[in-house]
Amino acid sequence: MTITRPELADLIEQAERNTHVSINVCVLGEVARYHAGKANTPPTVDVRILPRMLLRNGIRFNPEIISRVPIGQWSFGPVVIRAVPEVGDGLVCHVFDREILTWLTKNPSDRKRNYDPVSRRTHDPNDIIAFPSIRPNLRNPSGTDTPRQIYIGHESGKGTHLKVNVQTGAIALEASSTVDTKAGTSTTIEAASVKLGGPTATLGVARITDTVGADVTMATWIAAVTAFVNGAAPGTAILPSDFGKVSSASSKVKSE
Repeated sequence: MTITRPELADLIEQAERNTHVSINVCVLGEVARYHAGKANTPPTVDVRILPRMLLRNGIRFNPEIISRVPIGQWSFGPVVIRAVPEVGDGLVCHVFDREILTWLTKNPSDRKRNYDPVSRRTHDPNDIIAFPSIRPNLRNPSGTDTPRQIYIGHESGKGTHLKVNVQTGAIALEASSTVDTKAGTSTTIEAASVKLGGPTATLGVARITDTVGADVTMATWIAAVTAFVNGAAPGTAILPSDFGKVSSASSKVKSE
């Protein structure tokens, strides 16, 4: 039996690699530029790494910029929650222990896990993912501290925003302009009651075939005519219970 004795350099290299692998590396940065994605290419950002010291030997230097960094997005199955980061937004950048390009571009049908690369690269600055979800001086909009409530909107609390309370089931969409649904589709609202204009709304919405009652002036006139006719020929005219039915209405807003 032959026993292979490793060289000292190999042992040192392996020990160094083990040390690198065991370290969780995270760096702070900010968005220097945004690159929109395409059909099969995710969006990326150029990241300006924020150094711990801005002065080197008394001379100010420009922080390092890493180009085309993938953006960390919240995804659950086919559902993705994302927004476009703006230049200057703070970033938390995770540096991975391997090359991530092969993994990010993997084929979902690959069952052999060939997307896990065999590489000597460990915690390389080129292998980072930027998460824009954490940044300094993030404002807390008033009314968003309700437990079990999801808030989506501007940090000022103004403009269009959405609040979803997963405990009570309440959904509040406050829009400062028109809310559009995709052209060519219909929107169905199912509820025990729907109020338009505010929570104090009490007037019902008329529908086709709903009966129409005579207003005060018309009802007075009909009663007078009926009385006159019946005075001349008793039982000839019968006071109507309604004034007809709604025969036309919007073809785009419908109800039961």
